[in-house]
Amino acid sequence: MPCSKALGPELEHADGIVLDVNELTQPKQDSPPSPPSQPSSGDGSQDDSPSNSIPRMDLQMEGLDFHPGDEVPSSDEESATGSVPRRAGVFELVTGTMPDAALWVEWHSWVCFVDSCLRGLAQVIFLNNPLTGVCVLVAAGVCDGYLLVYGVAGVVTSTGTAVLIGVESSSIRAGLMGYNGWLTGVAVALFQYGSSDEWQGWMALYVVFAAACSTLFQVSLGQLLVPSLGVPPLTLPFHLAAWMCLLAAQSASYLPNADGTLTPALVTPRTWAGRSSLDWDVSDSVEGVFKGVGQAFMLENTWSGVILIAGACISSRITAANALLGALFGNLVAMAMGISQELVYRGLYGYNACVVAAALNGMFTVLSVKSMIFTAAACAFTTVLTAGLANALSPTGMPALTFPAAFSIIFFLLLFKPIANAPTSVALTSMTVPEEHLNLDRAADPPPSPKIVCDHPGHTDSDLTLSQNDVRKRKHDSESDYSEHLVVL
Repeated sequence: MPCSKALGPELEHADGIVLDVNELTQPKQDSPPSPPSQPSSGDGSQDDSPSNSIPRMDLQMEGLDFHPGDEVPSSDEESATGSVPRRAGVFELVTGTMPDAALWVEWHSWVCFVDSCLRGLAQVIFLNNPLTGVCVLVAAGVCDGYLLVYGVAGVVTSTGTAVLIGVESSSIRAGLMGYNGWLTGVAVALFQYGSSDEWQGWMALYVVFAAACSTLFQVSLGQLLVPSLGVPPLTLPFHLAAWMCLLAAQSASYLPNADGTLTPALVTPRTWAGRSSLDWDVSDSVEGVFKGVGQAFMLENTWSGVILIAGACISSRITAANALLGALFGNLVAMAMGISQELVYRGLYGYNACVVAAALNGMFTVLSVKSMIFTAAACAFTTVLTAGLANALSPTGMPALTFPAAFSIIFFLLLFKPIANAPTSVALTSMTVPEEHLNLDRAADPPPSPKIVCDHPGHTDSDLTLSQNDVRKRKHDSESDYSEHLVVL
């Protein structure tokens, strides 16, 4: 049995591991433990004090010797007298998931609602940051004010629907009920009504209906996929709602297709004899990369893509880099396949790879060489799937949207579960940003494992060995409760 005496405050290992000796030896108490007292008599008898019944213990860890009663230096967050607040810089306050901002806006319900909607915009690329959401609004305004209005209508409707039906507040506050509404609103407005030249106010009712349906689909699919397969529904609710409304409108007289963007057509197979060489323009190719980032938000504009990358950098520079490189890799694969230059220049073969790279290389897995290799394979996979699905849907006139990305992410997440050489997965309830995932993984796997040595004859060293799994668990348990709800459901 391990000893049960509280020894002192936390010790910080040289590699960054914090060991709470109190936690290792007894359950936490409200009051600080009393220092160990000496035996009351010279014959070895002990008084009635509980502290005298506890054997002496030594903590040995890479040259660090600790004995009960020794003065232990405090950690960065605690001192011998209590908690010491840490001053955060401006960048630390706005980067990551901004949990402090989420607490600041709790004073009023409508401010929380706006914050949740902004976080929902950022969740399109798996980020939970309201400032990134503001950048999405700016990017949409630069692209087309018409799409901005319908996108805002979509995210407000989907988030509001979640509030009305009583979805768990933590999911709403993390923006998980907003991103599908944004995509649905923009997609229905773009493919059904065309451009702002055909703008009519009553059309917003159909967008509101579609966005509300996306929330209902998300709740239902979440109950199906998360408990049984351990994967989130991602943008599958968006596809169900958008395809349902776009297909229904094709036979509705009062929901006309404004400019023929959804005209069904048969695909003519290319032959080897009829192939032609493609001369790629460097400038248009570079713009196609940024347009690919914008197309992930249904925005076809070069500057919109630049703004979105800048907004992603606020929350996570790793995610921003992954999104940009994913769009580039998707376009390169399309070029290698000989896909139409116009489609590549418009970013239509980069946006799905952009979303896949943002998800698999640091968000759902810990960033590593393995994650990079699998992400490259997944980007190539989703680019080929994009071409195939576009041809399959062409007779119906439906766009592929981001279904190839959603399918590829779920496919690879399920693939990672049974294989031994898969990258380290991040638990859905522990997701924040790739930088934090990487730091936690490094801190939770130190060489060698810390060990507590007990010199009492009734106990052995093996009883008190702290395994690496225990350290990993303690590091994850030390995270704030707010980060538990930052998973994309």
